[in-house]
Amino acid sequence: MRRPRIFGAAILAVATVAFSVLLIGGTTTAASAMPACGVQEGGASAAAVNLVNNACTKIGVPYSWGGGHAGSGPGETYGICDPSNGAPNDCHVKGFDCSGFSRWAYWAATGSDLLGATAAGQYSILTNRGFPNIAPANVRAGDYLFYGSSAGNIHHVAIALGGGYIVEALESGTLIHVSTSYAGHGDLYASKRPLP
Repeated sequence: MRRPRIFGAAILAVATVAFSVLLIGGTTTAASAMPACGVQEGGASAAAVNLVNNACTKIGVPYSWGGGHAGSGPGETYGICDPSNGAPNDCHVKGFDCSGFSRWAYWAATGSDLLGATAAGQYSILTNRGFPNIAPANVRAGDYLFYGSSAGNIHHVAIALGGGYIVEALESGTLIHVSTSYAGHGDLYASKRPLP
């Protein structure tokens, strides 16, 4: 006796639902493995803890290419539509790019708009002001991590939370989030401690 086709369709539907639940469960588990935004280990100064706490208030704000630099001072702004940089719609997205986010966090913690530049420019500013590079083993919460192949090719900046975690504005289509220091970044160039 032939089984009705509906039986085969029902099995396929159940398998699809089970697979979807497995995928969703896997994604939820991976996302929940990240800690909540905040200082993850001791040793940071009170000023650095303040910087991290300010940065963490922006969790969930959209990434926007050029965002955080278009206004008269630090803060969320509409970005730049630039398809060549993977940002075809960012002039319609209010938020931060990586350097706009690190600029705002420093300003919110200190009241100084010292870092009004790209990630590479921020590295140069801190270097020219005598802030030494910090060895990876000595990175603490509040330190700035710069990614690129050389000082002239820095393409990303993130803020350390300690314990190997960072908070970052990564790329168009994402939100500011907690990640690991090396997730998606195999090119950590240098770390700077902008606050004592």
